[in-house]
Amino acid sequence: MDANLTRAHNFSQSVEAGMVWLNSHNVRDLRTPFGGVKSSGLGHEGGFRSIDFYTDQQAVHITLGTVHTPNSAPPPPTDHPTRHPCSKRSIPMTDFIPTPTIPAPDIVRCAYMEMVVTDLAKSREFYVGVLGLHVTCEDENTIYLRSLEEFIHHNLVLRQGPVAAIAVAAFRVKSPAEVDAAEAYYKELGCRTERRKDGFVTGIGDAVRVEDPLGFPYEFFYETTHVERLTQRYDLYTAGELVRLDHFNQVTPDVPKGRKYLEDLGFRVSEDIKDSDGVTYAAWMHRKQTVHDTALTGGDGPRMHHIAFATHEKHNIIQICDKMGALRISDRIERGPGRHGVSNAFYLYILDPDDHRIEIYTQDYYTGDPDNPTITWDVHDNQRRDWWGNPVVPSWYTEASLVLDLTATPACHRAHPRLRNGRHRRRRRFLLHPRPGRCNQRRTGRGDWLQDGQPALANTESRRRPPSPCETFARRPLRGRPKPLPRANVSPGSRWLPRLSAFDNRPSTIRRHTMLDDATIARIADELVEAGRTRVPMPRLTARYPEMTVEDSYRVQSLWRQRCEASGRVLGGHKIGLTSKAMQYATGITEPDFGIIFKDMILENGSTVQWKQYSHPRIEVELAFLLKEDISGPDATIFDVLRATEYVVPALEILDSRIEMEGRTIVDTISDNAAMGAMVVGGTP
Repeated sequence: MDANLTRAHNFSQSVEAGMVWLNSHNVRDLRTPFGGVKSSGLGHEGGFRSIDFYTDQQAVHITLGTVHTPNSAPPPPTDHPTRHPCSKRSIPMTDFIPTPTIPAPDIVRCAYMEMVVTDLAKSREFYVGVLGLHVTCEDENTIYLRSLEEFIHHNLVLRQGPVAAIAVAAFRVKSPAEVDAAEAYYKELGCRTERRKDGFVTGIGDAVRVEDPLGFPYEFFYETTHVERLTQRYDLYTAGELVRLDHFNQVTPDVPKGRKYLEDLGFRVSEDIKDSDGVTYAAWMHRKQTVHDTALTGGDGPRMHHIAFATHEKHNIIQICDKMGALRISDRIERGPGRHGVSNAFYLYILDPDDHRIEIYTQDYYTGDPDNPTITWDVHDNQRRDWWGNPVVPSWYTEASLVLDLTATPACHRAHPRLRNGRHRRRRRFLLHPRPGRCNQRRTGRGDWLQDGQPALANTESRRRPPSPCETFARRPLRGRPKPLPRANVSPGSRWLPRLSAFDNRPSTIRRHTMLDDATIARIADELVEAGRTRVPMPRLTARYPEMTVEDSYRVQSLWRQRCEASGRVLGGHKIGLTSKAMQYATGITEPDFGIIFKDMILENGSTVQWKQYSHPRIEVELAFLLKEDISGPDATIFDVLRATEYVVPALEILDSRIEMEGRTIVDTISDNAAMGAMVVGGTP
């Protein structure tokens, strides 16, 4: 049995062949990230394949045939490792960045961030009206803000733009000569640079901006306009006063590479997270005498995880929470308040109107001594992220802001190796229509409905009090707390099965807007139809359209469905992926995805399936629900679902990919009909 379990573990983590899970509570020695009582064994590498399922009563042997399945390592912890998913040994993703031969610029501290926002008025209300930052100056397109104790012109620049993103993270250097040093340093690295003697923004003089080797936009400057430091302006103090800019936090797919690069740049590591092999998962790095000026966190990047402002004491953070509650915008609180293990700081994470993440931070420690020791945390230590042991919301790991390059174009992301080939271990359910009829509505997982891929309009305001002035930017469903859902009559199979508390207090990973025009959506849908006909996968959409959103992907899927129905295909049901909360936590995705099941996709038990019918077939074990009556929402309960369900049977899903696998994201998968190929309905009701 031990050998079988070892083979089962390797197979169940196989990225290339897909995951096959069977719920079974007797395989208790097989550990997984979500509690671990699953799955299967695999025949010998390179030979005739078989899967062994261990159930409560028996072992089931299924012959697969000769298929190549790579060996695979156990799944990584949630802090995002920098290792290849099919390797049992830790290896860097790429070679380290070479160290320049000339000295690095002498950096003093993180100084300001330029942030692109889509509604300047709402952002001003948030940062000034709610958080209490002070306006240095402003015009119709830009606002310059600073914290209470700051004497340079600004710590935060808000600039109106079409897409929410981070334009630059700026560091102050020790002297004007260090700006020259920064320009020379990055030119030797082969990075794109741009120098402006009169600065890029108001209040900043001679400065150089660079696209660093990790893809982040940095600025280095010394000259700046001095303004009044408000330290003794007690008439301006608020209970939750932000007193200084503390740090940035960057998301990159290769933390060891980024760590060495920043150490070469002169940063020192105060704390890090490693595994038993010594692989770095995250690092906190400083120039000023606190825990960090910036941090590196593993994940798809380059992206900016957050910007942090410090308060004097932790009661200031509690006051901010009380204020947001009084303004009825507490759903913008993403995580906390709490205390980090790393840095020992008391924290609160909140989201601005564009979902940029802001940390309010206090009570870290002095790191100025030259022999200050580095504190290393084990990646499996649950207190590293929260000293009290509270779980971290999934969005904190998966969501981050876009960054722009020097041409104001969103930087292209590299997929983190944990999501290589776009494969997410997931549990799916199928809802099958018991009779003819179609329903074009579906839930998005955020409390909204989509009608033919477009947002359905519904009046939910009648159930709420009149909004406060600060609440106009807070209309994002299920951001921390569930909100009333629009009512709709839903045909069988058009929504997930309600699971009590399944989606409570879980922020979503997606933004609520579309970026692609109708012509582009139509072109993608036509390409998908052709890819399905020829069995030749099309290029990855998120590589071609990095700004593409989940709303865009559902528009693509809806138009693809219309093309299929026009050719004579008939709707047979709906597929719902990633419904298990444990699996969402394990994979770092925070909501289900949805797809269409046509009747020609539903295969009888015992059918012969030709491999050549599919582009990249994989198999997963699922559940199929056949409904005998409609379910109406949004107040449907688990008892309504039980009453509407005629029977539940096991099923095998054949996953397929009409879009290339390498680097796929949830946006690609949804556009590709949630990777639905076919399903085999088995068992006896």
